[in-house]
Amino acid sequence: IDRGVLPALVEDLLELSRLESGERPPRWEPVQPAELAEDALASFARQAERRGTSLRHEDHGAPSVVSDSERLVRILGNLVDNAIDAAAGTAVGGAAE
Repeated sequence: IDRGVLPALVEDLLELSRLESGERPPRWEPVQPAELAEDALASFARQAERRGTSLRHEDHGAPSVVSDSERLVRILGNLVDNAIDAAAGTAVGGAAE
C-alpha cells in the first residue's frame, strides 16, 4: 500500500465513525458542485500529470445543492484519485472526465 493511502484510509474510517456516532453531524450549506469539482481536479493535477493522465471537467450549469461541503470535497477527491489510477492503467495513458 502506498504510504499516503493508509493514513487516508484511517482518516476515512474515523470520519465514518464520527458521522455514525453523531460526534460530528453534517454541516448543511448551499454549495456549487462545479466549483468543488474544479477544486478537486486542481488538487490532483500534478498527480495526474506524473501518471500520464489528463483531467477534464465540463460545467453543464449544475444548480447549487445543499450538502456538507467538506465531506463532498473528500468524496470528489476519492473519485478523482480512483479515476487517475484507472486511467493510468491504460496502455497509452488516459483521461479522466
